[in-house]
Amino acid sequence: MTVRAVGGFLPLRIPADPTTRSVYALWTNTAAGVWLLHNARSALNALLASTRPGRIWLPAYVCCEVANCIPAGMPILYFPLDERLDPRVDYLASHIKDGDYVLAVDYFGRPAKADFVELVCARPMVGWIQDCAHALDVGVAAWGDWLLYSPRKLVGVPDGGILVSRHKPMSVLTTRPLKDLSFMLPSLERFEDPDELNNRQWYAAYVEQEAAMCVGADVMSRLSIEVLKACDAKADGDTRRTNYAVLHKRLQEWAFLPDAAGSFVPMGFPIRVRSAERVVARLAESRIFAARHWRDLPVQPNEFPIEHAIAQELVTLPCDYRYGEQDMHRVADAAIRAIEE
Repeated sequence: MTVRAVGGFLPLRIPADPTTRSVYALWTNTAAGVWLLHNARSALNALLASTRPGRIWLPAYVCCEVANCIPAGMPILYFPLDERLDPRVDYLASHIKDGDYVLAVDYFGRPAKADFVELVCARPMVGWIQDCAHALDVGVAAWGDWLLYSPRKLVGVPDGGILVSRHKPMSVLTTRPLKDLSFMLPSLERFEDPDELNNRQWYAAYVEQEAAMCVGADVMSRLSIEVLKACDAKADGDTRRTNYAVLHKRLQEWAFLPDAAGSFVPMGFPIRVRSAERVVARLAESRIFAARHWRDLPVQPNEFPIEHAIAQELVTLPCDYRYGEQDMHRVADAAIRAIEE
């Protein structure tokens, strides 16, 4: 047994506040089992590799990285969505079979519609994966057999993929400890640059690290876990809802989701415009960096024209916990200028 060292320089300390409901607790406290891996793609790959479903169904509107992480040789099928990115329940009901797995996304953090949840309940022999990469808290009961979280999309952490089982204990997963910690540098460099004077340096490092991130058995870093345990989920959610409401009032004409955020915590504020690429570029000129969810899809346009049309027209404006009402008005002003040019 290794004797614990005493003394030396003090390590990074992130004390958790036991009086708050942390993001980590919100996601894992009622779980039957949890896997903590380096990224969400690795967690999804590990689930499929260990349980070996007959087929995996993915939504036609999904990032290519999800499709690319499916284990080799496993049949991938895609199901269509409607103009609001809700699953076509009629299509799924007539095509899925017992033994299939279905992954569906809580887009922008909003909950699934009732008819989809009814289908889930009616087909218990299908494995249901709830992709919560956009969802801090959907505000209603979970529907998936497994919940998949990608905390980097929602909280300032350098890595992490969390797979939560709602019903059954998770098997013991063979993982390996992190050896190369260079992936943390962009997050640390940005943290040490609050005025963003070295934006080009740490953003270039971030892009490089994102491109290098792959599917594997590396564990999630302790730093990311401890940050999630220290983050107040309620405070973050309240701020996001308040900011979303400001943008919804100003930009309702272009809002992709017709209603203001209710019980769910929004990832961002999605708008639908004629050219997402042009609007994102114009916003960047005002130092407002919007996201594309997503520019590229793993399906062909002739097979899924609705999804591809949305991909070219959807822009996600930031409304997270870093910002307040004044920031949101600045975002809205810049968005209106970019749209109406």
